[in-house]
Amino acid sequence: MEHDWKALGIAPDDALKALAQMRSTGLSRLLVVEGERLVGIVSLKDLLRFIHLKLELEGEEGHDDRPRPPLRDSRRETKTPSPNP
Repeated sequence: MEHDWKALGIAPDDALKALAQMRSTGLSRLLVVEGERLVGIVSLKDLLRFIHLKLELEGEEGHDDRPRPPLRDSRRETKTPSPNP
């Protein structure tokens, strides 16, 4: 029985292409293939960890000039009214 690895597979060196393929197919796991040989499986969680680590390391080197979103949205915070004495 022959399988079409290309439909569910990704090369081992292209994380962004893997994310795009996961998004377009709705899959959260892809086969990692080299030629016709299965070499592993990558999950969405694996890719997110990799990207997070990459961004952290780039930030430590001072290469991350992008603005960061606030940790908390102050518009969503509700203030608790103080009880009347």
